[in-house]
Amino acid sequence: MKTAFENAVQTRARFLELMERHSLATVNEIPFGFNNNLLWNFGHVLVTEQLLLYKLSGNAMRMPDKLIEQYRKGSKPDGKASN
Repeated sequence: MKTAFENAVQTRARFLELMERHSLATVNEIPFGFNNNLLWNFGHVLVTEQLLLYKLSGNAMRMPDKLIEQYRKGSKPDGKASN
């Protein structure tokens, strides 16, 4: 179990590094042929983790329902993020 938590921490750290290397314009850009952007993908990873770890085990979610709906499977970016 310790390895799973260590992997989760490392994954989040690497996502944060990735996001910090790019401008706001870049993370908001939806590349040709794709339905979403880097920011949406980052949110999707966090929401999916919450759904798998909390909801499926019958525990209370740790993020607002609005965020879950915004980044869950099948959703798309609904605008551009700002500072």
